[in-house]
Amino acid sequence: MTLNQLTCKTVSCRDVRKDIGQLLDEMRQSGTPDTPELMQRMQQWHDQLLEAENTQANSILRLQERMKELNCLYAVIDALQTSRPDLKFDEVIPKVLDILPGGLLHPERVGISLRIGEKSYTTPLFHAYGSNPVASCTAGDGIQIELRVSLQTGNGNGTRVQFLEEEQVLLDKTVRLIRRFYHHHLNVARLSGREKQLRTTIHSIGDGVITSDRDGNVDKMNRVAEERSIQRALEESEKKFRNMVEHAPEPIAIITDQRIAYLNPAATALYGADGDGSGIGHGNGQGHGLLIGTPVMDRIHPDFHDVVKERIHQLINKEKAHTDPGKQSHIKLDGSPVWVDVVCSPISYEGKSSILLFLRDITRQVEYEKQIHRNLQEKEVMLAEIHHRVKNNLAVISSLLELEAGISESPETVDVLRKAEGRVRSMALIHEKLYQSESLAEIAFKSYVTELADFVKGYFCRSDLSVDMQFDLEPVLLDITRAVPCGIILNEILTNGLKYAFPDRKSGSIALTLQESAREIRLIYRDNGVGIPEEILALFRTGQAATLGMELILALTRQLNGSMDITNHEGTRIELRFPKNQE
Repeated sequence: MTLNQLTCKTVSCRDVRKDIGQLLDEMRQSGTPDTPELMQRMQQWHDQLLEAENTQANSILRLQERMKELNCLYAVIDALQTSRPDLKFDEVIPKVLDILPGGLLHPERVGISLRIGEKSYTTPLFHAYGSNPVASCTAGDGIQIELRVSLQTGNGNGTRVQFLEEEQVLLDKTVRLIRRFYHHHLNVARLSGREKQLRTTIHSIGDGVITSDRDGNVDKMNRVAEERSIQRALEESEKKFRNMVEHAPEPIAIITDQRIAYLNPAATALYGADGDGSGIGHGNGQGHGLLIGTPVMDRIHPDFHDVVKERIHQLINKEKAHTDPGKQSHIKLDGSPVWVDVVCSPISYEGKSSILLFLRDITRQVEYEKQIHRNLQEKEVMLAEIHHRVKNNLAVISSLLELEAGISESPETVDVLRKAEGRVRSMALIHEKLYQSESLAEIAFKSYVTELADFVKGYFCRSDLSVDMQFDLEPVLLDITRAVPCGIILNEILTNGLKYAFPDRKSGSIALTLQESAREIRLIYRDNGVGIPEEILALFRTGQAATLGMELILALTRQLNGSMDITNHEGTRIELRFPKNQE
């Protein structure tokens, strides 16, 4: 990615950090002068963005895991509703085991095993790793209930799992719920036959009825009591998770019917409202009350309305289980903007399809990015000015060489000066192309080849010689570290061809081909001249040079990590090949 491209698009924190790292590498490797203070500031920005990346990833992971555990617990409680007489033990337990992995890390690799007395239930991925259960309890009749979890490795075996504290709570509560479900079915079996009439009487009573044994343990309860027991369990579970959400350091919100249904204290503070957020859905606290029930679009910058509406549609219609983190501009109560990173997931809240939002304030990070963009623009301007000045300085040197050649009386000296001037002009043309290009990192070598060929032809071609220049050039892009040596090589080949390929002739032709494949770049020169003397070719094939120009070509070809072939057949053919990418 070029500097100009980087400044012309919106990028994520990670993209900006990678581009800064790439630019730092280029600045260290290139010969372009840079100030140590700029490189130090850019390294600091790189480190700050990396830290922000890690913090963002950890926060999102923690919140997503809590959300998974909450949804999993509700699903387990729903599956174990003992008030339903049609529930069969051997059908319900496998469903519960299928639900549990969804509340743990790496659910696609988790295996579950449950043993109730002598009977076992397992999921396909379970692999026994030992005898110790991760959660267990004893039923009222002394039957041991044990739950085991394994994590499948790459070799198909399982390994023990280290749980987060909330995951262990989920597993312990699940075992206790299974014990309650087990007791229910045990009681149903005991009540069959001679207790049928008593059971009918108990269940016909409209109030909750609970009977106990001599030790005070619950023995029987009617459906009303069971529903109330489950309700209390749900209320206790909801209270625990509500406390977790209320004390979460990151803002959390719930959207119902495109209106704000709930904000935790962190979210209330994010939007600049007073209030502790303790009244879920009721707006306790002055600022909190101003937000609850208001349209969510009132808090979204208009530039992001379409994105938010599309996310709401996908989640409500179950097209997505959750959304990826997305950067949005929201609006505080006082009208000031706040940039947030948002992750959404569908939930059921107060009996309605709703959306759970995890938000993170990234306003400071966005300001950092804007500052970095401004500094990168300044850097781009500075690099363009450097290329412009280098081109001007090389033009001055070229003019001085031309003046010296004009006043020299020695033909040999004039020839040396004119060759040196051509080499300097080939380098100056590189910097001129970079200065004119939209990208300061690469130049379009196709136009460079045609302009250099026109210059060399006009400078070295005899007045009595007509040379037809033919071009077959692909749009190849080269950076300055390869464009300069390649340009000098082309200058030497064209100069020698125009000076020596057509002696005692009135016309000739030169063809240039530029090709790019997946792995290499090829530059081919052909003429219909007299060819290169065999003694020079023999030296070249052994890696030796008969002239300064040939020695320069060999050295620059090695610099490109390339190779060159020269043959004589109805003229001269020279092929230069070098890797497409730098190594």
